[in-house]
Amino acid sequence: MSVTVEDLLKLPSLREAKVVGGRGGLNRIVSSISVLEYADPDSLQDDLFDNNEFYGSEIVISGLISVKDDVGKQLRNLRRLSECGEVGLILYYVGIFIPEVDESLIKLADELNFALIVMPKKRMDLRYSEVICEVMEAIFEDHRKGAFIVGEVLDSVARLPEHKRTVDTAMKMLSDRIHASVVLTDKTHRIVNEAAWPRGAGNGLYDGLFQVKMPEAGGEPVRYPLIPDCLLYRYPVASRHTSGMELYFLKEKEPLSQELLKQSVELVSLAVNIWGRQEEEEVITELVRAIMQDEPLKMRRLAGLFHIDVVSIHSMWIIRDRRLEQKSGGLAMLENVREFLIPYSKTVVADIYENDMVVLMESPPSLAEEETLAKQLLERIGEADTALTLCNHLKDTAAVRNAYLMNQKYLRDARKIYPGKSLFGMQEIRFAMECRMIIEKGEAETAGRISVLDALYEAGDGMELRKTLGVFLIDGDGSVTQTAKLLFLHKNTVKYRLQKISDCLGYRVGRMPESFPAYYAAALERLLDSV
Repeated sequence: MSVTVEDLLKLPSLREAKVVGGRGGLNRIVSSISVLEYADPDSLQDDLFDNNEFYGSEIVISGLISVKDDVGKQLRNLRRLSECGEVGLILYYVGIFIPEVDESLIKLADELNFALIVMPKKRMDLRYSEVICEVMEAIFEDHRKGAFIVGEVLDSVARLPEHKRTVDTAMKMLSDRIHASVVLTDKTHRIVNEAAWPRGAGNGLYDGLFQVKMPEAGGEPVRYPLIPDCLLYRYPVASRHTSGMELYFLKEKEPLSQELLKQSVELVSLAVNIWGRQEEEEVITELVRAIMQDEPLKMRRLAGLFHIDVVSIHSMWIIRDRRLEQKSGGLAMLENVREFLIPYSKTVVADIYENDMVVLMESPPSLAEEETLAKQLLERIGEADTALTLCNHLKDTAAVRNAYLMNQKYLRDARKIYPGKSLFGMQEIRFAMECRMIIEKGEAETAGRISVLDALYEAGDGMELRKTLGVFLIDGDGSVTQTAKLLFLHKNTVKYRLQKISDCLGYRVGRMPESFPAYYAAALERLLDSV
């Protein structure tokens, strides 16, 4: 029996709390509790959510005080917590900081089956510590009884987004559960996955693992001399993907019970068979994940397995295509891309990450060559909905990660602003981000930016002129010939309209920096029209 959200509601400190949304998640298992104090999802918070590993099916306490007046940010936090594997939110101080729980928050909680629990309203005397103590006591007591951890961890992993359903995630959950470090190796004793306990203890922890006396596989543990009062256990792992895998446990202070060891080995074996792949593919996948999540130690170790020079990677291509959502189509497309690019770069690391294909490689000699190569690839693999984003001059893995996150968040907006494009640079993605940020500032800010085009309506054919202006600035790259082609008009008609627009606005359209405000206004209109 494991502790569920519903079980927690019976605790004295939560007896008066009310479930206002996400009742479908009351049966989810809770393994820990944490506090979300700073809840403003700006760029710092992006890094916080994406770098921290909320793999443990935690329940979260917060007053959402820093976003008390912004329902949009409250919604974003709730969705992010759910995506990270958290099981619910206990909300304090409603009626003091947050006036009321917005209906949209309740609706989202129901949609996500994410338990939204509200403590008694208008009560400043309620303390986080009371709930924290009772929740942790309930969890520790459940652990003492020896709950069945295989189903608990597998269920928790299965509820995570697809990109987090990995052997690595399962092992980290297991490590947190049994308070021991866990190391998985292949038949040559290379470390495939590792999870340290405590989590920050992994640096150099296993350097001497194979230099010490090893226990018999499945036999009695031996002392691990590099850590005081630590036992080393060794067990074989049955995998249908590869042979000779072994699992090591490093447990300090007190030994692991035979039942816990049996369940732990079974859990990792199942995880390897459910989420594992062939050895090389698994390493490449984990390497891409380590680069994207900016985990330098893990990245260097994995890169060393296949002699990949990560330092030489300064270019990333991100491909978005609906075929990547299907396993067979995605793998075939991945192989096609690798085959095409290998002749052009000494280092090509490519894999499917969060339904996008990520290609990491050395930068081509020039921008012109890179764009030519990208266009050739699009001709080879592209369909109507395919988009390829070029991210170059990336100085380190942190820059790689930031570029990926920006593309993931704003590519959809970029495609609305540039509907005729399939090949994007980071400049277009960054511009789409800036436009979205203007819209998020509110109606007054957005209207003020668009009002620079109001003078066109006074000409009588304002809609026609605005369309021509948008195509000329955004799609036609300031070319009369290209604009005429896109609008199916004669060049002289386009010239006449542009002259009329220039007269209305008071400057020569297309000349910079005068045309910057008009460029922003045209882009904002496209985003708003697509809503």
